[in-house]
Amino acid sequence: MGDRRVTADRRVSSESVPVERRRGERRSRADRRAGEVETFSLTDTALIQTMFADETIAVACPECDGKLLLGPRIFRKGFAARKVQCTGCSRSTLIRDLG
Repeated sequence: MGDRRVTADRRVSSESVPVERRRGERRSRADRRAGEVETFSLTDTALIQTMFADETIAVACPECDGKLLLGPRIFRKGFAARKVQCTGCSRSTLIRDLG
């Protein structure tokens, strides 16, 4: 059996390795697990609660006018709640589940 390492070069392209890999820098933009997520104020939380309760009001982030994601139902301290997070500014809050 021949030695395969000698027969073919693994490098297919002539492009060099990106600079951030050579220096050992992190390539990811932000650590989402850091726990330093901004939350909505109490007045914004009340407004979001009203938006989800009333079908005639358009649901949007009070801060950046982005889309709001409604999470699954969770149970906290004797009541059902849902996590709401903005896709634009990444702020989040818990609201009571009305259903």
